[in-house]
Amino acid sequence: MSIVAYSTCRIQFISNDSQRSQQNYSDRSLIELRAYDYADYSLRALDMEANKKEIFNIPLRQVDQYKRGRSANQPDEIPTRNGMYYISLNPTSRDELHKAFDGIFQQIADKEQSDVSNQVTNHSRDNSNDVHDVSVKNLLLDIHHLGTCIQQGDSDTAAQLASQLASKPVRFRTKSSKNIREEKPFIVQIQLDGNEYDIDHHGATIPMSVFQSTTVRELRAAVYGNLSVNQYVFVNGHLAHDNSSMSDLNVGPNSLFILFYLTHAKSFTDNGPWQCRNCTSNNKENIFRCSLCSAARATD
Repeated sequence: MSIVAYSTCRIQFISNDSQRSQQNYSDRSLIELRAYDYADYSLRALDMEANKKEIFNIPLRQVDQYKRGRSANQPDEIPTRNGMYYISLNPTSRDELHKAFDGIFQQIADKEQSDVSNQVTNHSRDNSNDVHDVSVKNLLLDIHHLGTCIQQGDSDTAAQLASQLASKPVRFRTKSSKNIREEKPFIVQIQLDGNEYDIDHHGATIPMSVFQSTTVRELRAAVYGNLSVNQYVFVNGHLAHDNSSMSDLNVGPNSLFILFYLTHAKSFTDNGPWQCRNCTSNNKENIFRCSLCSAARATD
């Protein structure tokens, strides 16, 4: 889970039950846009003056679920089964929060469209499976028969079968092409760990823009500038393989990747200036990569 955006606000709740009075929360209430996965978000509200008591935590499932006020003077609205929450956002963070909503609802819309397309494709595939299986079976039988005729020297029958096979329109199954529409980039967080990069980068978290089609191999190359067998990438508690894409890993905005570069610990008997074994350049004692060729300092 990560927090995409947040804002202080004033919240008012009006129940569907007319017998219940409206409830007003403090001006120091806080709302958070929480990300759990791609197209999986919720809007959570806390009453900061009531020991951070949770006011609501509503999953975001539909693009029209959150209604914005027409101006900064009009509150935003989000419905629940029991009533309506009216949210008056802090003017300084209102636009930023609304911008975050735009990205979230675009993901939800894309996922809905993808789900519908998959249902249509699966339905069409189910209807064509029987016909496809029969045609493939007949084709294989004809090819087998042709081979038998050639082995037995039956040239006339072989020529006839070859002519029939040549006239059949055979459609080869290929991998589906990627969606033609332009992919939208999103930001993931890269956490570095290991002992093969500069000390000022150790433990740093680096934001990086990626696409759904970006692979782990490309991510490693962009961060480290090289592809070593000692580099490992973890996300969502699992080892991510090089050929896996962001879509395969089911990650979304602000997902955290842990990048390890594992090597044997280095020990140096001489702590003074050193000469690179790769390019013979002289380097200062306080750096562990060659300033000319970037090769790591070798152990003594």
